[in-house]
Amino acid sequence: MSETTVASGPTTGPAAGSTILVVDDDPVFRSLTRDALEDEGLVVVEATDGVDAYVRCVEAQPSLAIVDVVMPYMDGFALCRNLRGNEATRTMPILIVTGMIDGDAMEKAFEAGASDFIVKSVEWESLVHRVRFMLRNATVPAEPETPPARIEVSAEAATGVVHGADDADRDPATDDPETPITILVVDDDPVVRSLTRDTLEDDGYKVVEAEDGVAACAVCEEGAPQLIIADVMMPRMDGFELCRTLRERPETKHVPILVATGLNDHQSIAKAFDAGATDFIVKPISWLILNYRVRYMLRAAQAFEELRNNQDRLIAAKERAEAADRAKSAFLANMSHELRTPLNAIIGFSGLMHNELYGPLGSKYVEYSKIIGDSGSHLLTIINDILDIAKAEAQDLRLGEEEVHVGDVVSFSVTMVEAMARKADITCAVLVDDALPRYLCDGKKMRQILINLLSNAIKFTPEGGRMSLTAGREPPGDLVIRIADTGIGIAANNISVAMTPFGQIDSTLSRKYDGVGLGLPLTKRLVELHDGKMEIASEPGVGTTVILRFPSARFVDEGAMLPAARIVAA
Repeated sequence: MSETTVASGPTTGPAAGSTILVVDDDPVFRSLTRDALEDEGLVVVEATDGVDAYVRCVEAQPSLAIVDVVMPYMDGFALCRNLRGNEATRTMPILIVTGMIDGDAMEKAFEAGASDFIVKSVEWESLVHRVRFMLRNATVPAEPETPPARIEVSAEAATGVVHGADDADRDPATDDPETPITILVVDDDPVVRSLTRDTLEDDGYKVVEAEDGVAACAVCEEGAPQLIIADVMMPRMDGFELCRTLRERPETKHVPILVATGLNDHQSIAKAFDAGATDFIVKPISWLILNYRVRYMLRAAQAFEELRNNQDRLIAAKERAEAADRAKSAFLANMSHELRTPLNAIIGFSGLMHNELYGPLGSKYVEYSKIIGDSGSHLLTIINDILDIAKAEAQDLRLGEEEVHVGDVVSFSVTMVEAMARKADITCAVLVDDALPRYLCDGKKMRQILINLLSNAIKFTPEGGRMSLTAGREPPGDLVIRIADTGIGIAANNISVAMTPFGQIDSTLSRKYDGVGLGLPLTKRLVELHDGKMEIASEPGVGTTVILRFPSARFVDEGAMLPAARIVAA
């Protein structure tokens, strides 16, 4: 079973080609940000204020937005609220850029719907790594559960207040006070561990400590925490090796790991990602930033846990559906095989009786034996179609390829339906290009394709109608066969129904036209086995045209000539 490892394993960089919207009224900041991101293969779009950014987000739907806080017309907080209120941008990651390193500003950013934040003045390589992490976690939902009722670009909006917005915020640490979230802090410095413990415990988290990677692995063996904060430089086992070790263990494979590293140590940041780190925080640690980084990572981990669970359920459901489909196909194939044996006996003996080979029968018995034989033949045709469609769905239908003259295939197929067309008073015209080379295909299945389509055209065309078949080459040299009729036609929304196995446009018990709905889907599958395509153009009351297009690569001899074009009427 395939598995997606998100928000945990290594990655190689930002998703190349992703579009990033940079929103700032400072052209210098926008230019520097563009340069830093475009060097990483990202596409950058700019906006000068919140109003301009909102329009660009709704129209272009970028992969991520980097938003300044203080801007004219609509500030960063108001923009976040409005974007969260639009279904098209509700889950788009938003990175707030702020120069205000205080709890109120950060809390306000999260309440407005920001995904994460970075502090000015921006260190550009750190920005690239932050974008890298956010693009990988692009499915993490925004915190506000109730979006704004409408966009407000007013004085209130300019100050960050949007009417109809819900500032309710979920804190992962307090979702269930009876079972607080456990965070493992790994650092060889007892002072750092103590300060980190105090910060996190003040927010309701349960903190466990380890002095190095070896001790951290021992703690995880006793019970995996919900999040790990690990220093890079430690004795016995450093932070990189700790990440790799934990990613190899099933119980800690998806636990988010926050690596603490030096501000200018970008090589370590890249190495941490490659080792399996989820995110990073620079030293010296800002405890306010740590609080919100932990909060965001826990929310991301919860979202990806739900994603993995949903994926497992979808995979299991898919496997069950595939098993049921295989069982159905096997059942149909077995039943079709078992039914054909007695049917052949019925058809054979009714033929003997109809021909009176062993003595005369009364006229009624002769008539009845013919009805028995015809009914048996009709049922055998249906069973053969069921067997073929079962083989097709089980990928067990094979081509017996040979070189054929297209004109001969067409002639044989038309001859098979001539009596049916004559009885229904349908005029049938056939035109085959006399310059067609021999074609590599399964002649029997090609005849089956044409007979199915010609029979359908006759069956669904009123008395006195017309049908035609043309075969020739069209650019870029493909073999194209068209079968057209002046029949009842099919509504556009019903074509897909007609193309599904056992699909009946008229499913009532009193329907006018017989059949079990296998002709078109089986024909389409046979066309596809020849690397071809089948298209249907139809209009109720006007008629239907079926277009078969087979690849030019199957033509064998460009010099071979077929008999002259012929017209067959019935």
